[in-house]
Amino acid sequence: MSIFRILDQIEKALQNAPALIWPLKGRSIIKRDKFISLIEEFRASLPEEFSKAAVISRERNRVINEAHARADKILRQAEDSCGQMIKESQIEAKRIVSQSELVKAAREEAERITMEAKEEAARIRQKAGSEASKSKEQAKSESEGIIARAKEEADSIMKNADEYEDKMLKRLESDAKRILEIISSSRGEEEK
Repeated sequence: MSIFRILDQIEKALQNAPALIWPLKGRSIIKRDKFISLIEEFRASLPEEFSKAAVISRERNRVINEAHARADKILRQAEDSCGQMIKESQIEAKRIVSQSELVKAAREEAERITMEAKEEAARIRQKAGSEASKSKEQAKSESEGIIARAKEEADSIMKNADEYEDKMLKRLESDAKRILEIISSSRGEEEK
């Protein structure tokens, strides 16, 4: 049974509560307006907790999006750096080749520079991939922590609501017993 349905039943029971005998006629032990306003305040406070959960969910999405953006930026920087190194090695190779007496040496140097650039590019790509993976794992871990805290907060709210409900029902039951005792004792006095 949902907590809102239970609150509605408590409210209905209070509205239908029988009046006390004279001289307290028109009153009950429980002040209806006060108790109903408390129930309304309790009901009004619930959406605030739900909105906190929505904020936590948005924060989780923001952290994940930032991690993706950081990973993409690292990969772009790595690709730009690799492209620049390759262009520089090609320009250097062409310059060396243009010198006729050093053609053979230039070819060998160009090949060496190109290989180094490719190796460096591979290292940068691997490092960028590793950092991107690390950022994604960190974002995932943070989001799981946020979700766990949100769940704990929701569980705590539900526990507090259940305890409050039990307390109110016990109080209602105790008040109802006292009313019945008063009615029973006043009937016994009237019969005398």
